[in-house]
Amino acid sequence: MTSGKDLDLRLIQLSFVLLFALNGLFLWTTFAPPTDFIIWLDDLIGAQRAAVMIVEMLGTAILFVDMVTRFDELHPKRQKAHVAAVAFFGICWIFQLFVYFLDSALSMA
Repeated sequence: MTSGKDLDLRLIQLSFVLLFALNGLFLWTTFAPPTDFIIWLDDLIGAQRAAVMIVEMLGTAILFVDMVTRFDELHPKRQKAHVAAVAFFGICWIFQLFVYFLDSALSMA
């Protein structure tokens, strides 16, 4: 049976993987020529874009708080990569706000 700390670490790792996947999908559809599967996946997520953005914001905030509270426990070789990944998630989230919601606000004017 796994302990509570092991489960917490697994959930943090799962959050990293999911955020990397969502941000990778966003960057791919924004900057690279998307395939049919990527277009279909983006349309599927796009139907619930606001909810996905809120979940991404919460996930990024949780990873940030985890980084701050457990920074000394991280392996020294992984500390910089961990900080860079959390910063990447935050920057991508802000960029997505501009791409999806500012664009839609400007098109109403």
